[in-house]
Amino acid sequence: MDLKFARAAAVAWIGGLVTFANRADARAAVEAVLSANRDTFEQFGPDEHDGSFPNTEGAVKWRDVVLTEIVPRNELVVSIVELNRSLATDADRRAASQLRAHTRDLAAKHRGDPLLAPAKRFPAAVEGIFSERSQ
Repeated sequence: MDLKFARAAAVAWIGGLVTFANRADARAAVEAVLSANRDTFEQFGPDEHDGSFPNTEGAVKWRDVVLTEIVPRNELVVSIVELNRSLATDADRRAASQLRAHTRDLAAKHRGDPLLAPAKRFPAAVEGIFSERSQ
């Protein structure tokens, strides 16, 4: 990961306002955050096929990781899109909106809040935010 984009993502993470000069720079920052989430999911997340954990401790750890790492990173991606609206396409903005809804449901589920419907799945369109294909 390029240090410039890792730094931009870190600054945004702690509350700095990060705007980018072009879509490629914004894409690199989004990719850094999504990559961190993928790594975290692979390390701590449930089985991809059936959603199970090998033990209760794994499920408890996942709940904590979702609330302290995954949710804040998802919120960071949404913020990057919102702060760089002039670079974002309609598809980017829709994907960010879908991610916001997914993140809200994900946080509620892992806090133990009641859900009125099944939690929204991670929207595949998020992988394309600020990419060439979303132009």
